[in-house]
Amino acid sequence: MYLFLLATFSLFGCMESIPDMKTDSIKTDSKFEYLLCMPKNSVKGLVVLFPSFGNSNQSTLIETELDEFGDETGFAILIIGFNQSFSLNESKFKELSGLISRVLENNSIPHNITMGGLSVGGNIALNYGIFAKKNNIEPIPTHLFVIDSPVDLFVLYRNQLIAKRANHNPQTFEEAVFIIDYLEYELGKHELTLNDFKNYSPYLIDAKENNQLEYLRDYKISFYVDPDESWYMENMGLELNSTNSQQIKSMVHALSEINKNVRLVNALGKGFKADGTRHPHSWSILDEKEFYNWILKKKTDFMADSEKPE
Repeated sequence: MYLFLLATFSLFGCMESIPDMKTDSIKTDSKFEYLLCMPKNSVKGLVVLFPSFGNSNQSTLIETELDEFGDETGFAILIIGFNQSFSLNESKFKELSGLISRVLENNSIPHNITMGGLSVGGNIALNYGIFAKKNNIEPIPTHLFVIDSPVDLFVLYRNQLIAKRANHNPQTFEEAVFIIDYLEYELGKHELTLNDFKNYSPYLIDAKENNQLEYLRDYKISFYVDPDESWYMENMGLELNSTNSQQIKSMVHALSEINKNVRLVNALGKGFKADGTRHPHSWSILDEKEFYNWILKKKTDFMADSEKPE
């Protein structure tokens, strides 16, 4: 994928129902809209989810069963809406840390935090992890997870320029135009260069030094991909080297040199939307039961087969 920022929005932009009675009503705190699901029994920790671009907290809950498995294993779920952002600035990260701290305190949740998201939601989790370690800002999560995220935003930008010029596929062309315009507006200039992304992207393949990675050395991190080459070619006209999975593979390789608690989970063929539509860019490439086993340090055969970077 170059990324399916818009496809997910078109599927779930109008969904309002939340099929889960454990869910608190939507709340707003420090300009952030959030949704909290508490387990019925004692709580062991908190899983923070960031939706993909253009998706709501409610639609995210529809797309994943992390809340149901969280209820069984004793984890609260906090979904925070940044559905119009690729990353956050320093003041927003400070507000985010304050919100999470208040949720922990007000609900007597232990400081056992796992944080992640789909697409740019995964980028926000990585960037928060970097920000928290760099500035010694609490709360600091123990685990991070990334679901098919464009971890190198400069490569994403460069690929969109190529897709726009090629104009082989109408959907790919429209997404390319949108992403180019968004990034240039967000970063304040046309014809962006690698240097423009140094404090914006969690990883840069072409950078001589990836100093950001140093702040990720102490986390346990899972990266999830569904590298279905035939699907991308048939539906988007894309080769696999133009998808998020290739950026992630590069980042995992670089990060594993300084962090032995990094794993790449290949979930080939597992990506489906809630309505059954096949789509590699989906929450379903994360297996919820295995995810909580990972947090709780319970080894599984699935983990043993998939956790080592190539």
